[in-house]
Amino acid sequence: MSQTATIDLINTILISAGIGICGMCLLHIATSTELNKVIRRYFLLFFPVLLLNSDSDSGYLIEARNLAYYHHEKWNGEGYPQKLSGEYIPLSARIMAVADVFDALVSKRSYKEPFSVEQAILIIQEGSGTDFDPKIVTAFLHAQEEIRRIATESAGA
Repeated sequence: MSQTATIDLINTILISAGIGICGMCLLHIATSTELNKVIRRYFLLFFPVLLLNSDSDSGYLIEARNLAYYHHEKWNGEGYPQKLSGEYIPLSARIMAVADVFDALVSKRSYKEPFSVEQAILIIQEGSGTDFDPKIVTAFLHAQEEIRRIATESAGA
């Protein structure tokens, strides 16, 4: 499978997983514990497809797999799928974790209104050392001006 085809597959799986989970959230899930179980099961069902459909061990694809697989790990080891902690989580996934949560917070969803950029930044700060790598959060906070600019531009698009 070519790099382009593999990237398309990864994108399709992640989008499909998001749509599937969202639909289940809205229609069937009553508690956050149930939601977490469904998300983890769905994720673990689809991730092997990424591994089985890639015949390349290029650095780019390894990072794509790391991003997809590990960005739900938490700095304190309470994430999933492997319950990795600290620097055992690949750096790219630690960066993606902050970006993914920030984006989820400031984005409107069918089930929630967006948080303000200020609220989202505060939530990221509060998760430093538990959910997120403190060094990544520090870098994120140093980029607040640029983050606000991008968030404002995106909201207007």
